[in-house]
Amino acid sequence: MRRGISGADIVAARAQAGLSQAELGKRLGVTQATISRWEIGAQEPNAAMRRKLSLFLDDMKTWRTAEEIIAHSPFVMALIARDWTLIAVSPRLAELNGASVTALRGLALKDHATAEMEQAIRILTERGFFLGAPGSYRLIARGVYSDGRPCTFDTVTTPIPFDGAIVMFHQIQFLDDRDYTALRRRYDLVTPLD
Repeated sequence: MRRGISGADIVAARAQAGLSQAELGKRLGVTQATISRWEIGAQEPNAAMRRKLSLFLDDMKTWRTAEEIIAHSPFVMALIARDWTLIAVSPRLAELNGASVTALRGLALKDHATAEMEQAIRILTERGFFLGAPGSYRLIARGVYSDGRPCTFDTVTTPIPFDGAIVMFHQIQFLDDRDYTALRRRYDLVTPLD
């Protein structure tokens, strides 16, 4: 294939994402048979599909890197969707939640979202975070653990592409109430990091 996208590239990215040919085809708007022909080199995608494939491959590289960092980090980290669904969590975050990494993956925190969490999403949205605007933000908010227990946290969140959307890559530090209060006196709920 032209522009450096080979059938092997597609196979590798699809395998990393854990997608079947049919699932990848659905995401790209083509059939499973088309994906198969691309992978074996029997057909080349048109220019529009090459662009979509390039974006998919770039997303998979970013996602794989973030996923590997989170999976092996001794720190509290997570990938969280705009709707507060947990995409990936570090073992330390799972431990603090009293759950396994697998049990937390896909958990919808929206059901337990605090007003501060919802306000933070609104602010990030207004600043173009979920459109891929560059830059990281510091969030200091009241939140919840997966079991509904209240918590306070200080997190640095960075936008990264995942599955056709921008998600939040969080590096989290849980706080006691005293530290939370002191930090909120110094910083806004959402503070841009330069």
